[in-house]
Amino acid sequence: MSITIPPQQALRESATFACRLCGHPVTPQAWGGGECNDCDSTSMPVPPSAAEIAAFYARYNQNYTGGGASAGRNLERYAKRYLQIVRRWRTGGRLIDIGSSNNPFPSRAAAAGFDTTMMDFVKPPSLAASVRFIEGHMNDEHALAAGAGVFDVVTSWAVMEHVPDPPRSARVLAGLCKPGGLIVVSTPEAGTTLTRYAIGHSPWFYPPEHLNLISPNAFKSMFSPLGCTLRHWGRLELSWPRY
Repeated sequence: MSITIPPQQALRESATFACRLCGHPVTPQAWGGGECNDCDSTSMPVPPSAAEIAAFYARYNQNYTGGGASAGRNLERYAKRYLQIVRRWRTGGRLIDIGSSNNPFPSRAAAAGFDTTMMDFVKPPSLAASVRFIEGHMNDEHALAAGAGVFDVVTSWAVMEHVPDPPRSARVLAGLCKPGGLIVVSTPEAGTTLTRYAIGHSPWFYPPEHLNLISPNAFKSMFSPLGCTLRHWGRLELSWPRY
């Protein structure tokens, strides 16, 4: 299928657009997005519609293998790391994972003793029978119907860069988490010393999949008003040469 992306000439000639993370005026660039000088994030002027996104991800699981020529091996490696990260803070309880596609993390979490729910556009064929599946996504606050304020752990691995409205998705993640619970989010790095001069050319920004690159400052600005406190920030990379 195809996703409607504004023509590059139109982007160059258009006025500024509001940053999807903080609302600050951003000048669109020829590569399809714009860098915010206020929050150091990258977003695009006109993201795909909800219908276009749903149609795109309806077939996403068919080809998602974790990147490159790994044939799915990276998915297993990441799932193992994800579980290690969660277990630093929680060793059990109700966990919901949103948008992991074919990544086996939900199945690993269930095998480790978590009461696990997975939410996504399409149920992956390899999902363990012990994992509840709910059709949905964090682009829509209807996702809170999965259980507002009832989950001890809410995870979203490499998903925030895919959503058209990250602040709304932050509200969904926080809304699903019980008071005192844990939210774990991973996303490509942006807005730091190592990335500040490469964002506009970063391979991580490629609509219609990656619609935003979110800086640490933008994350804090999104989650702090929701009653969340940052407990840990770090880098997660399987391949240091690639990093």
